[in-house]
Amino acid sequence: MTLESDNDSIETGTWICEMALWSEWYHTGMLVSDTSLDVIAMDAEKFCEVCSQHSGLTTVILQKLAILSVAHLEEVQREGGTVSDIGFGPVIWNQLWYRAQQFRDRELKDILGSG
Repeated sequence: MTLESDNDSIETGTWICEMALWSEWYHTGMLVSDTSLDVIAMDAEKFCEVCSQHSGLTTVILQKLAILSVAHLEEVQREGGTVSDIGFGPVIWNQLWYRAQQFRDRELKDILGSG
């Protein structure tokens, strides 16, 4: 797949537009594929609605992941990086997911330790 405007290639398996799950998002550019591809679409508003109706460890991690992903996006902007619909990639998402789990584990330790 490539971005038509500046011909940037993206790797197989790259997610696009996932920041719409975590923040108010405005799409940029036009994505065009020169091969067949699979598309999975999620309704971001419905995703947020469903998440807000539940509690538990998964919801805590998702909340932390949302905060960390927006913070990472802000850091990219501060450093002069390009913000687009193309995702951070698996390395960054894995780092953010790991940090979200660490925050959750610290909160659990505080809650259980104070009991």
